[in-house]
Amino acid sequence: MRRSANPAPAVRRRRRLRITAIAAIFLIVVCWLEFSLRSTVEQNALSAARLAVTQLLCSAAEESMAEETDIAYTTVLYDTDGAVAAVEVSAEAVNRLQNRIISRASEMLHEEADTTIRVPIGAAGGMMLFSANGPSIRVRIRPHGAVTPELQSSFEEAGMNQTLHRLTLVLMCEVELIAPLCSDTVCVEYPCLIAETLLVGNLPEYMLTDFT
Repeated sequence: MRRSANPAPAVRRRRRLRITAIAAIFLIVVCWLEFSLRSTVEQNALSAARLAVTQLLCSAAEESMAEETDIAYTTVLYDTDGAVAAVEVSAEAVNRLQNRIISRASEMLHEEADTTIRVPIGAAGGMMLFSANGPSIRVRIRPHGAVTPELQSSFEEAGMNQTLHRLTLVLMCEVELIAPLCSDTVCVEYPCLIAETLLVGNLPEYMLTDFT
């Protein structure tokens, strides 16, 4: 009687091929997910970091200005004919407010060093059905240097023979964000309006600032 050949080697080869194919497919899917998610994670992380830091700077500015009530940061100077000659900025008051805001903002930055955002995996893969779904990804925000201020003065037309003067303190903060698949540094600027004055008459040719 003729004996059949042993099928074990062929079965093992087919099993190895299936395992290899599954592993290859799994690796391809992982690589595809990482490639697809990297851009979405980075964009969402950057947006979340900018929003979080902007809100923080806004809160620091509002809290600090609430403590500095009835303070005149600018004074309109007139000539002997009663026309607007210049706008004088009170350096003492502005510096006091600036230092208060920077101190409060720096304190809040170190207190709120972490934020959590949601990354829509469906949107990353182009699946509209699941575009609003995704895991929560923790993004760590670390202050990168101190909050730096820049005082800006601007004039713009506000109507017939009227000029609007704005004194703005621009707060600049650089933070480092660390999230899965990405790490980056983002610079956030927040303009804090300190004073706004409507001037009637000709546009002042210069500003007088008393630094004493």
